[in-house]
Amino acid sequence: MTPFPSLKRPALSVLLLLFILSGCTPADSEPSNTLPDSDTGQLIDATPNNDTTENDAASDHDTAPQDDTDLVEGIPSQISTRGALFHGTIEAGEQIAIELLASRSDTVVIWFRRTEDTSWHPSVSIERTDGGGTLVYHNPRANVDAHIPYRAEYLPQGFEFYNNGPYTLVLENTATTPGSFEFSLECLSGPCNNSSSDPEDPVDFEDLRDDALRRAIRAQHRHNSLGYSEARREMFTTIDNYNGQVECIYTGTKVTTSGIPANGTMNTEHTWPQSKGAKSEPKKSDLHHLFPSISTVNSRRSNHDFGVVVDATWSEKGSKLGKDANGQTRFEPRDASKGNIARAMFYFAVVYDYSIDADQEAALRAWHIADPVDDIERARNDAIANAQRSRNPFVDNPELVSRISDF
Repeated sequence: MTPFPSLKRPALSVLLLLFILSGCTPADSEPSNTLPDSDTGQLIDATPNNDTTENDAASDHDTAPQDDTDLVEGIPSQISTRGALFHGTIEAGEQIAIELLASRSDTVVIWFRRTEDTSWHPSVSIERTDGGGTLVYHNPRANVDAHIPYRAEYLPQGFEFYNNGPYTLVLENTATTPGSFEFSLECLSGPCNNSSSDPEDPVDFEDLRDDALRRAIRAQHRHNSLGYSEARREMFTTIDNYNGQVECIYTGTKVTTSGIPANGTMNTEHTWPQSKGAKSEPKKSDLHHLFPSISTVNSRRSNHDFGVVVDATWSEKGSKLGKDANGQTRFEPRDASKGNIARAMFYFAVVYDYSIDADQEAALRAWHIADPVDDIERARNDAIANAQRSRNPFVDNPELVSRISDF
C-alpha cells in the first residue's frame, strides 16, 4: 500500500474525544520510507508470481470493544493511542484522514467495523506523516471487518509503535456503495496506559560484553515466525516495496511489482545461506537476514562467504565474486549494502548461536564501520518488527558490535 497523495475529510462536524491527549506528546516521526533521490538503479517490470497463497488473516469480530471511552457521533480530526470510539458513514471510494498521536512503546488494537449494511469493504492503515510510506495496514479482500494488527493471531498482543508520532490514520471504503461503521482503538500497554510506565530500555544491555552480551540478546529477543511464504510476501509487498518498486540488495536494480515477482526475475537472498544453517524455521523466514535479489545475482553469490575480492571472476554494479587475498572464493557486495549485510550476519550469528569464520568477520566488521546505519535501515528494522515482532539490536544500537570480540 502506498501513501495517499491527497486525503478527503468527510463533511461531518469534528468532535473531540473524551480522552485528554496529553499522555501522548508528538515528537519526531519515524524515518522516511522513501529512497533517496540520488539512488539510481535499473528499472524492471515484473509480473507477480502467483504461486504463493496470501494470508489476509481477516475475520469477523462480533464482540463489542472493551473500552471505557464513550461512543462519539461523527468523525474526530485527531485521536490518540489512549483510546477512541466513534461511528459514522463513509462514502463509496472515500478516504478519511485522522491525526493519530502516539508514543514509543504504545501498544494498541484497532477495529474498523461494518454496521447495519455490511456489504462494503473497510480498509484501515497508519501512514507516516512525512510521506515516508505505510507503517501498517489491513485491506481484507472479503466483506469483513478491518483491524490492526492485521494478523488475527496477533490481536491479543496488539500493535506496538517503535517511534513517537504523530501519524495519519486512514479509513477507507474500497467498495462502490457507502457504508456505516464503528471505529475503536484500545490501548493495551505503554505510555498510553496511565497505569503503566515506560518499559525498561534494554538498548545498552547493562554494558555487558562478549558471551554475556550474546546470551542477554538471545534472552531479550522475541520473535513470531511468519513462515517462508508469508515472510516473502511481506518483504516484496510492504517492507522493501517503495512506491511499487523493489531494489536488489546487490546491484540496486529495481523491479516494479505489486506482489512476489516471478522467480526467474527476482527472488529471496538468505545472507546467511540455507545450506549453512538457515534452512529450518524460524531461521529460514527471519526477515532480518532476507533481502530481495535479482535471481542471476543471487545464483552468483550462492553460499560463498562474504569478503574482500581482489581477483574478480564476475562483477556487476559494484558486487563481485572471486578470490580474496588468501586465495579463497568470496562474494563482495556493493558498498551501499555492505553495512546492512554485516549487521544482518551479526544478528543471525548471535540470535541463533552460530559462529562466523575469522576472515569473513574481519570484512563484516570493516563494512559495519564504513557503511553505518541510516534512516532507511532503521525504517526497515521497524517494519520487520511490526511484521514478526523481533528487532535487530545491531541496528538499534550499532555500538554493540564493538562489545563482542568474536562473532
